[in-house]
Amino acid sequence: MNPSLLQRIEKVLSKGKDEGSLNNWEASFVDSIQKQHLRNPERELSQKQLNWFQKIEAKVLSNNPKKWLEEWDEEKAKKLAIAVSYYDHTEYYFADLVRWVKDNPTKVISERNYKKLVENKYAQKIIKALEGEPLYPAGSNVSVRSNNNLPPLLQRHRGELFFVIKPLNRAISAANGCRLYLVLSSKSAETFEIEERWIKKNKKNKKS
Repeated sequence: MNPSLLQRIEKVLSKGKDEGSLNNWEASFVDSIQKQHLRNPERELSQKQLNWFQKIEAKVLSNNPKKWLEEWDEEKAKKLAIAVSYYDHTEYYFADLVRWVKDNPTKVISERNYKKLVENKYAQKIIKALEGEPLYPAGSNVSVRSNNNLPPLLQRHRGELFFVIKPLNRAISAANGCRLYLVLSSKSAETFEIEERWIKKNKKNKKS
């Protein structure tokens, strides 16, 4: 293998892993062609391998341009945190990106990966919901709805009075009323995180 190509491979691996711009398959592929060279330095990459590597290389080297770093601000960081919290709960989507963000809290995610996590329709729906004022501020008295589709863990709490400790800036679903609230049970010292869609204003204590 051409020594300059080996240097390019090493650079892509180092930069890609450091910035989180390589997904699991890409990292595995580039790592495999590097190991291929270490096992047999005389062996050249196939044209298909070279084409794939050049595509990955272009992606990695274009990440985090200076302009993106200069544009990074608290608002972008806040939206990213919301998206990461959501996808961390789902566990099925963007797992490699979520892991990178959690493992690198002081680094700026690449613009490409930021858009993947934050600008899809599900994350945007959650972000829009959390940007609004909470329906139930801290100190509110709420009760669990009697919906037939209540989550199993809430079914034994139908109609139960809870006190809102605080609204949270997180969501675990993209449903309407997705904001989470930290609430305290009126029957015990238990606290719960519960979605807005499963609670309603408690009217039993309302003055006549």
